[in-house]
Order: sequence, then structure tokens, then C-alpha cells
Amino acid sequence: MTASFVPGTVGLPTTEVELAISCRSVVCSPWSVVRKKSMLQYQIIALATESLPAALEQVRSNLVPLCPGDILEHSSLQGKDLMSKSDPMVVTYVRPFGETRWVEYHRTEAIDNTHDPDFASKILIPYRFEEQQPLKFEVYDIDSSSSNLSDHDFLGAATCNLAQIISSGKVQLPLMNSNKVVDSGENASSIIVVAEELAALKDEVHLEFSGHNLDKKNWWWFCKSDPFLVFLKATESGSYTVVHRTEVWEIMSDYGRGYNGLRQVLSATETTRSENATPFRLPPLTPTTTRNISLPPPPPPLPNIIKLMLLASVIKNTLDPKWKKFAIPVRLLCNGDYDRSIKVVCYDWNSNGTEYLIGEFYTNLRELSAGPTTSTVFHCINPEKQRNKSSYENSGQIRLNSIEIRKIFTFMDYIKGGCQIHCSIAIDFTGSNGDPLTPNSLHYISMVPNQYEQAIKSVGEIIQDYDTDKMFPVLGFGARLPPDGRVSHEFFVNMNPTNPYCHGIQGVLEAYKNCIRGIQLFGPTNFAPVINHVARFAASFKDGSSYFILLILTDGVISDMPQTTNALVEASVLPLSVIIVGIGNADFSAMETLDADTIALKSGRKRAARDIVQFVPFNKYMGGNQDPRTARLRLAKEVLAEIPTQFISFMKANNIQPNPPLQTVTLLPPDPELLRT
Repeated sequence: MTASFVPGTVGLPTTEVELAISCRSVVCSPWSVVRKKSMLQYQIIALATESLPAALEQVRSNLVPLCPGDILEHSSLQGKDLMSKSDPMVVTYVRPFGETRWVEYHRTEAIDNTHDPDFASKILIPYRFEEQQPLKFEVYDIDSSSSNLSDHDFLGAATCNLAQIISSGKVQLPLMNSNKVVDSGENASSIIVVAEELAALKDEVHLEFSGHNLDKKNWWWFCKSDPFLVFLKATESGSYTVVHRTEVWEIMSDYGRGYNGLRQVLSATETTRSENATPFRLPPLTPTTTRNISLPPPPPPLPNIIKLMLLASVIKNTLDPKWKKFAIPVRLLCNGDYDRSIKVVCYDWNSNGTEYLIGEFYTNLRELSAGPTTSTVFHCINPEKQRNKSSYENSGQIRLNSIEIRKIFTFMDYIKGGCQIHCSIAIDFTGSNGDPLTPNSLHYISMVPNQYEQAIKSVGEIIQDYDTDKMFPVLGFGARLPPDGRVSHEFFVNMNPTNPYCHGIQGVLEAYKNCIRGIQLFGPTNFAPVINHVARFAASFKDGSSYFILLILTDGVISDMPQTTNALVEASVLPLSVIIVGIGNADFSAMETLDADTIALKSGRKRAARDIVQFVPFNKYMGGNQDPRTARLRLAKEVLAEIPTQFISFMKANNIQPNPPLQTVTLLPPDPELLRT
């Protein structure tokens, strides 16, 4: 018997730092101004979060300073003074995260009697991909020394989102006064906004060191030292802070994850187990086995001979070590200051957890950048021995074997070079969402946006600033479609296969509402078809010209986990990221498996080339006493936080460099909504 098809119902499923202004953890760069005929130009500095391996980052919010290009350009700036030219000043406003009010952020100096001022003020604006960051620029004609803006003549204002500047390279905005364009036609005042990253802090240094004749710290007749290096940079206060440790430390931290640290095992009470006991051994530790190693549970206390065996397998028992080459951002190593002091300390690792000082030396990146020479052979000095022994020379030498400084390409480099971001949305229309005609349904349409609508709007409004045409294909899965009621796990929500695109996020929401009235919710919850659908398009753009984001909104447990896992593993080599937002209160534990932040996703014997999935449960941010608007912003922030890192991981894996920044100007219409206070 053929089941009946009733639209709109539920069917039974089959199954930078020069100056910091009002900000934390930021680096400062100057405003600079360039004169061009009768045009007012400023420059604005912004910051971009680097997409680097987590091991090279101190904190997730580290920012890279942007070096400005032509930022504000006024054409025919209109004066308010009757007998002279204007004395202009620009005030910059921002909207703090989660707020609707404008907050004054910076003022330039006022320049007397000119329509073409050259400003030299400084400003800093943090840029974050995962946030919508509105900016407002107000121009005033200064008439007195008063700091009250109401005492001066307002010439006009312009607004935009920082992401629009980043994605377009250069934007042109009309200067508005009372929501009207200042003048019109060829005499219309406009503002051109550009941002460029500061190249000096976008370098990465690759270093390799070796030790020679280092002091012996182990007094056993057959033991030497087990040396490792710690690198520290000088701070403004005169102290030093650790920025890198060589591999011995890394090895220890890996074992520590297995059972509270190998040190605890090695420092266990010395007792001898019975001769009949099975010897405890760790697998040989090599560069390829230091990660994801399977460790047995903690053993009983070990005899000395076993402890020595473990030590030999973990670190190099040598006075002439050669440490592995490592990479570190110049920003992290010395804050971009090649003359900033770098302290290098050599320790001997010890089984009881104590590191014994072998010696130390001081250098800086300028000295190191000369390459391996006699000047980069450093005497390793132990201060205590130097004070107490008149015959003391050193505790060995540390030599620089190689150095290479490479440019770090960031997310912004690729976007400014023309890489297009394409976002597709997939919506779960399975029966577990509940009857859309009843208020308890997750798909219930009313004057109050449901969770699907809120998630689409929260994430989509940020992503659309990076999408030049703002055309979004929207897929649906798990529904029975008219006219015959066939179940589909890959259909276009606007029901137009020849033109499946929705214009802007508002268009997406309209198509969603129309769709829910004409289909029957069914099942099961299959992700693989929509993932494979977007992957087929991404496979045609492996040159780095485009990057794809698939936003999946779902309420339940995945029915095709093996197929979904395989689809994600196959897609991990493509320019694609998958965002999953869990709607409702279902069991989303399987989603955490797909969000492979700690253990790489596997399908059979094939391992994912990189992590491309981010899962966030919607209810984590909604409910309680939270302000709905702030909650939606927090949701979007977490959902999009990993995109720049995943984007860069694809580009680096495929050795793709960004194109030069685009020189075109994107004309943006005035946005009265942003001008509102």
C-alpha cells in the first residue's frame, strides 16, 4: 500500500604593539595619510587572526597587525565655515560585541583650513572572521578647542562592516548626513576604505640547533645528559616569557596524556617486582609515534633496570644532541622586533621531573638571521659555575645549524587576493522535528523565529559579507516531496533545480518558510548526500580560487554514520569546511565524533587529511536569562571560529599562495540601519 502524502505534516521515518587603544592583546600601527588632488585620505589599521598550528599560538585571540592602504577618501569635502575652508577631524566608532550602541573608538587631530588634510594619528581595530564588526566614520568641521562633538559642525558619516573591507579589498561608501547622501552626482562625497596586513609580523622563522660537548649531568658511568632547549623572549618589563621548548618536552607531554605523565612512572617507588612478573615496556618512541600513541594503563612500581630502559627509549643519552628543526612566528618569538633579546636555556631532563640547568646564552633574531657562522656558535654558560669557578669557560656550545625566514600567509591574504567564499546550507526536514503545524515543532513558523531561522540568520549574516554575489544554494534532506511523496535526502529548498540559489540570507529564510508548507517531514537523517553534493563542486576548485562552507542544521541522530564519515574523510582533501549546528535537545554525541579536534576522523583504514568539521549545539547558547541577540552572536562566533584555521590548512597542504591584492573598488550602497544610534 502506498503511504499518503500530506504537505506540511510529519510522516513516519524509516529509521601587532605600538599603542593599544581601548583593547586587550592587540598591536598598534599608525594612521597615515596620503594626499590625492582634492581627496581626503586616511589610513586605518586592522588586525587579522592568524591561522597557525595551535602549538605555535599562545592564545587563540592572537592578532596580526594590518598595515593600511588608502583608507578614507573624501571627494570634494564640503566646508561649513563661511569665510574659510574646513578644519576637518574624523571620529571612528565601533559596536562592542553583543551591543547595539555605537562607542567612540578614536579621533584624528584637526587640520586647519584644508579640504585635503594629511592625518598622522594612530588607531587599532581588531578583525575577527567569526564576528560581524560594524564601523562608523564621522567627519566634523572643528570650530573650537572643545572636546564636545556637539560644539562642532557635523559634515557626514559612512558605515560598513569590517568584513566587507577585507573581502572586497577596497570599498567605496557614500558620505551620509541625516540618512541623505552629501551632495550628489560627481560632487558626491565618498569614502574609500582599504586595509593591508603589516608584512613585518607575518613571517615565520625555521630554526635548527645542535649541542656540542655539553656538561654531563647524569653520574651513572654509562649515562650522559638528556638535554633540551627552552626559548624565552624579553618582555617590556624586563622579564622573560617562554615561547618554545624542543622535542623532549613535547614527548613528555604526549606520554602525560596517556597516564598522568611518564615522569610519574619513572619516579615511582623503587621496589623490585617478582621475577615472574611480566616486564613492562613502552613501544619505541620515534617521530612518527609520538602522537596518537596507544599506552597501557599505569604499571606497578618499576625496578631501576626497567627505568633505565624506558629512559633510553624516550630521549637521547648524549652530550652532542641535534634537535629537530622547528618553526615559530616572528611575532611570537620576538614580537617582530629583530633586536629584542632572546634567552636560550639548556636543561638536562631528569626522570624525577626536575630539570637541571646545563647553561644559557642570549641572542636576537637579527644575529640569528645572519645564518650559521662563527657568530652563531654560542657558549652555553652556567651562571653559578661562572661565579664559583675561576677556571670555568663554558658548559658546552650550542650551534645554529640552519635558519630560514618564510612569509606566513593568512586568511586575509587569500580573501584580498580574490579567493571566493561560497556557503551552502542544508536543512533537516526529518519527522523528529515535530509537526510544523504545532507550536512544539522545531519547524513551527510564527512571528517569533524558530531555532532553524535563528541559526540561519546568525551564521549567514556573517558569511554573506565574504560572498560577493550573496547567492546561497539551500539543500534539504529527510522529506517527502510533492507531487508523489518520494523521500529525498538531497533536494533544493526553493524547489527550482535549474536555479537553486537564494539571494541573501533573507532570501534563504523566505525559501525555507515556503518549503516547510509544501513538504512532508519524514526521514531518516542522512548527511552523506548533501556533503557529497557540495564536495562535487569543491573538487573543481582545488587551485585555491574558491573555498566552500557547508552549514548543516539538524535536530537528531545521524542515520548514515559510516557513509557520513566516509564522505567527510574523502572531502578532507578538498577546499571545504562543514559546520553542523544541532537544533533542539536530541543526543548529539555522534556529532562530537565527527568534530575531530583531538582524534583524526577515520573511514576504514583511511584517515582524514585535516579536520574540516565544527559542531556546535544551538541550545548551548539559547535559553535561561540570556539576551537572544547576544546568544545568536555567541553562537555564530563559535560556529565560525575554526573556519580560518581550516581554510589555511587546505592552502598550506596544497602549497597554494595567495594572489596579489585586488585593485578594484567595490561600490557599497548606504546602510541606514548601521547609521542608527
